Amino acid sequence: MRIEAETLQEAFEIAAHRLNRSVTDLPKIRVIQKPSKGVLGFFKKPAIIEVEGIDKKVVNATQKEINEKES
Repeated sequence: MRIEAETLQEAFEIAAHRLNRSVTDLPKIRVIQKPSKGVLGFFKKPAIIEVEGIDKKVVNATQKEINEKES
């Protein structure tokens, strides 16, 4: 599962929320990109993490719940 957010902490919290776990209980996390503020707001980069070692059925079910809440 790939998460994109403004900060690494926010990305971890989103992943934990989606998996119904605490941040400390997340499986293997790989930081794809660290956030950067850019120059005067230009070239700003978000934090991107990838959570590995989770059952895809759990991710799909959780994503379905998120989509239903947003509708």
